[in-house]
Amino acid sequence: MLQPLLAEHFKLTVHREARDMDALALLAATNGRPGPKLKRSDAACDGSVGSIGFSRATEAADKSGPCGVLPGGAGRIVARGIDMKGFADLMATNPRRPVIDRTSLAGRFDIDFTYTPEAFSAAAVAQRQGGGVPPGVDPNGPPLATALLEQLGLKLEPVRAAVEVLVIAHMEMLNP
Repeated sequence: MLQPLLAEHFKLTVHREARDMDALALLAATNGRPGPKLKRSDAACDGSVGSIGFSRATEAADKSGPCGVLPGGAGRIVARGIDMKGFADLMATNPRRPVIDRTSLAGRFDIDFTYTPEAFSAAAVAQRQGGGVPPGVDPNGPPLATALLEQLGLKLEPVRAAVEVLVIAHMEMLNP
């Protein structure tokens, strides 16, 4: 949506290409059996939910409630009717290290799991001496990797993979 505007005003030209780079692979860790907090969704969510991890929640076609990524707060991820590619996109917090879905889990899922963000772990809070912890975050709770494994039956592993990137081929500055 923004590309045509940028192309017009800055003569921006871009293309997509695959580049070999460091990434994380999202894998099923329990022989394809989802964990207790990863449940098959029965909501009639449209095809766009989950294709982009940060899609706003939308109403399900069957009016059973919202679909997509829902507000959860620090250390909690809640999503309804999301596919594994969308969840992998949601897990990709570092643009230099994308997350690739390699779970082989097809379909849509409801996810509600909690973890302790590293910045709010008991050790990190003790080092800050008096740093606050957001409501609902347990400083002694599991880190992300442990929560993924125990609650969702998934794991993240470092890999080298061909990842699609957007390459800026040309751009001109505006005259002031």
